[in-house]
Amino acid sequence: MNISPLVSIIIPVYNIEKFIAKCLESLVSQTYKNIEIIIVNDGSTDKSPSICRSYAAKDNRIKLINQKNQGLSGARNTGIQHITGDLVLFVDGDDWLDDNCCEVLVKEQKENNSDLIIFPYVREYRDKSYKRKLFTKDVLTFSDYEYKEFYRRLVGPVEEELKNPSEIDIYSTVWGKLYKKDLLENKFVDTKKIGTEDLLFNIMNLINARRVKYTSSTYYHYNKTNDISLTKKFNIQSYERKKQLIAEIENFLIRNDFDKKYQEALKNRKILSIFPFIYMICNSTLNRTEKIKNITYIVEDQFNSKEYEKFAGNIKYISNSWKVFYFLLINKKSKPIFILVETVTKLWRIKNEKGSVFNTLFRKV
Repeated sequence: MNISPLVSIIIPVYNIEKFIAKCLESLVSQTYKNIEIIIVNDGSTDKSPSICRSYAAKDNRIKLINQKNQGLSGARNTGIQHITGDLVLFVDGDDWLDDNCCEVLVKEQKENNSDLIIFPYVREYRDKSYKRKLFTKDVLTFSDYEYKEFYRRLVGPVEEELKNPSEIDIYSTVWGKLYKKDLLENKFVDTKKIGTEDLLFNIMNLINARRVKYTSSTYYHYNKTNDISLTKKFNIQSYERKKQLIAEIENFLIRNDFDKKYQEALKNRKILSIFPFIYMICNSTLNRTEKIKNITYIVEDQFNSKEYEKFAGNIKYISNSWKVFYFLLINKKSKPIFILVETVTKLWRIKNEKGSVFNTLFRKV
């Protein structure tokens, strides 16, 4: 590894003219200078490309790649094809980094030639910010056992980890991680196939990580002001894509001979992943009859229901605020589930009109 390794930063960009300048400003202002900034303009139709061109004209560390729209996974894959650095960061174009981020991460990485450095994030709302540390220690060098547990936690939670279902994906994102380039052997799978690409990408690529560290000395800033309203038409295909994601992970575990604990973790993920879809249905423009019909389809789907009996033994681990929902779920009580989720979301909306109910109830991260 070089004394000052080159860090490749990949930024997918699609119609984020309000946010991209702040993102790029945080990158060109990094205290660690040996970086390349790979911007992939994924067919933007707003002013994002011109803003990116302006920054590229002023800083020769910026590579601007234009392509027809391929979605987030396609844009990130294009970025990976153009990296020349030894280390890789993913940054979404509406987010930003602390100015010292690359300096801190490279320093930590060089101490033991780490394969992966994990760092925490800040959820940035319009009028407030919430820091989210990922571990109790400020700095953590993973033992072999600790990393195996972390990797298994990526697949899904078990036992006491089930306490707060809202934290199911707290480690899943590709941002908030500095990767050694050699780890990245697998591409992102198209979101049109699996719905969300970060989790599968990490499971497939982090299987070979051996030297892993965590530091809370710098933060990723996750922009929550750009969330798209969740009040919209519900498309059952989003649920079918989630099923495909679970199937892809299951096949990967089988191919690589993972033991039963990983299979149990994935089954728990399958059940915990049902709530976001129930919420989206309740908060959609569907009428009451259609909402209950879609909820019933998901609740009674054999893909899920075959796991209910086993999951019943896990309800004791779940926090009291979630127990009623999962009790109704494993007993296939679709209409009561609809009434419960609709009532709770209405109450939260009254209590917190300026905030997102979904973020409060079931944060992605």
